[in-house]
Amino acid sequence: MAWLEGSSRSSSATGPFDPWLMPRLEMSWRPSLTPIDNPVAKLGGLPVWLDELFWPVSAQFGSPMILIGRFPLPGPSLRMSYLFMTRGEESLAGDV
Repeated sequence: MAWLEGSSRSSSATGPFDPWLMPRLEMSWRPSLTPIDNPVAKLGGLPVWLDELFWPVSAQFGSPMILIGRFPLPGPSLRMSYLFMTRGEESLAGDV
């Protein structure tokens, strides 16, 4: 595999692909008894915006998209990634 040449293997890796599969950050999930209003990883609910409010709208349906979760990005500065989805007309989840 020529594309693996020049890569270094982790001491705990056993196969050629294991270094890329090892977790770099670890998250643990637990319920919150109070609203979460600081920029931390979270599934569902409302986003905590780091900049001005920007709620994406579905290009297909023209309706606001549904927030799946928000996740901090690694690096020296505080950055967040927001995962949204469009709820289609024939959603498997039904009406929520």
